[in-house]
Amino acid sequence: MHEALDLCLSCKGCASDCPTGTDMATYKSEVLHQSYKGRIRPRSHYILGRLPFWARVTSPIAWLANLGLRTPGVRSIARWAAGVDQRRSLPMFATRRFTRTARPVLQAGRPKVVVWADSFTEYFSTEGGQAALRVLDTAGYDVEVLRRPQCCGLTWITTGQLDTARDMIRRAVEQLHPYVAAGVPVVGLEPSCLSVLRSDAVELIDDPRAVDVAQGVFTLAAGCSAPKGGSRLT
Repeated sequence: MHEALDLCLSCKGCASDCPTGTDMATYKSEVLHQSYKGRIRPRSHYILGRLPFWARVTSPIAWLANLGLRTPGVRSIARWAAGVDQRRSLPMFATRRFTRTARPVLQAGRPKVVVWADSFTEYFSTEGGQAALRVLDTAGYDVEVLRRPQCCGLTWITTGQLDTARDMIRRAVEQLHPYVAAGVPVVGLEPSCLSVLRSDAVELIDDPRAVDVAQGVFTLAAGCSAPKGGSRLT
């Protein structure tokens, strides 16, 4: 079973492409959860499976971590520890987190949206988040950026660490629900993270607020339209 699921990327494409609607990503998470419950896990589960945690801890010394990742010997050890092929490149840490550099775009009279940054945008690829803010501003939105966005727990889910993932999902739902309940669209920048809020959250926690959040989060790729008299997210 583990060999069969090893190449699953947990992208959830099968949930819509499979004629029977089989969600192999959810199946894989449950298999890993049951297999390693109370047991020592593969080292990749502790490194890549908890990457948002390690990224948050490393953020204050990002420049030092990047120096190490550029050093051949250290880079090889990092790949080995994470269970990554030695031929694969490693992402560099952002020297300044996205939410530390993002400037809200606030103008009276414009429809409001909230940007919820995922861990990769927050700690690695901040330029994608900055570009999203420019797009939303140009589309005519009043943009608020969550200063301390809660992690959705995606990497914990994909490695079957479901107990921790449930706690993280609860915190994310608690943070986002007040905006959704007030009718403010929440824009996410990473589709995989949004899929957690739209699907996994409802399945993993018994909280009616999770259903509301699932219906109130949008990807930037969903598109922005600006009809006469104002703008709205579609």
